Amino acid sequence: MKKPISLVVLALVVAALCASGGYWIGKRRERRITNAMIEGSFVNNLLALESLRAGDTPAAINKLESHVFMSATLLLNDPNAKHDALDVFRANLLTYRHTYRTNPTEWSPMEQKSA
Repeated sequence: MKKPISLVVLALVVAALCASGGYWIGKRRERRITNAMIEGSFVNNLLALESLRAGDTPAAINKLESHVFMSATLLLNDPNAKHDALDVFRANLLTYRHTYRTNPTEWSPMEQKSA
């Protein structure tokens, strides 16, 4: 009788260790990916601000437009993402694109992918 109980306990301990290890690895990967995305956004926005302050408005607008459309494309193509924020601004994004980004040859690769 004692042997089956110890096997069950051992199985539960192994399952708990595997679950906690998987959770830890997943959280670490999520943090690494999230930090990389935040870093990319920071660099792009800082470069756009520097261009704007230097008086190079077209370059600043180009950087910001590329970033906005890239972010929108990533969010729209992610089947697991909740699109609450994007849904609120979807009409604005489409209006902006139809008003200011009418020439597809000027679109970034991400914009062309989402067309």
